[in-house]
Amino acid sequence: MYIGKRDSNYTGAIVTSANFTDNGLENNHEWGIFFNDQKEISNMHQQIVKDASLELTEKALMKMKQWIDDNPKEDVKPPTIDVSFIDMIEKPTIKVTGITYWLKPLGKSPQPVPPTKLFGNSEHQITFSTKKPSGIAEGDILIAYSVVSQHLISVFEATDRRGRLTSFAKPGDEQWPNYIWCKNLTREYGLQWPLKNLTLIDLRTEFARCYPQCTVVPSGNKLNGMQWGADHIKCTPEFAEFVLMRIKEESKNE
Repeated sequence: MYIGKRDSNYTGAIVTSANFTDNGLENNHEWGIFFNDQKEISNMHQQIVKDASLELTEKALMKMKQWIDDNPKEDVKPPTIDVSFIDMIEKPTIKVTGITYWLKPLGKSPQPVPPTKLFGNSEHQITFSTKKPSGIAEGDILIAYSVVSQHLISVFEATDRRGRLTSFAKPGDEQWPNYIWCKNLTREYGLQWPLKNLTLIDLRTEFARCYPQCTVVPSGNKLNGMQWGADHIKCTPEFAEFVLMRIKEESKNE
């Protein structure tokens, strides 16, 4: 129980399963209720102070045990339900195609993509460190996000208006010296990406919690390749569909 108080007035109270830790408040899936009824909060506060002042003596423990022995719990059998919570969650619908899905960072560590750079055009230049992006074929899907902040930017298809995948040199950029033109599949989101709160790390955590039977990348849920400086890594179709679903949800909330 958490109670907020300013001067002599209660500002609110929360009764929750969340511990006051980083995991409890940021990472775990916790439940709780918030209320601001002054009388109820005051009663709860007084009860906490009263209980905290009680001394837990051996005599008190024996009295508790005697009460439990005199009031046995009813033998109630829990209902048997032949279904797990995971079975109740709608799983991503995956289309059987030859498409490969990739996670693609944009920007540089000292110079992330500025929030003034929007991605609302039908086509955009997507930069790479190699002349011919390894493994990427025409029609593949690139989930682009900004380095450092890891905010999702937009989703692209590796096919330009000429119907072929061609890489071009980008003079003057030593870290990302090449680019390909890609079709922008989520233009509305790309126009507003700095205002959204979808990050690669949060999406990975949410996906792992909702779909524990699936993985983010073929090898698991860790993004070691990005930490080692890869300019793109393959992700699973399940995670890609999940990201697209979350983008659609964000667009509906407009």
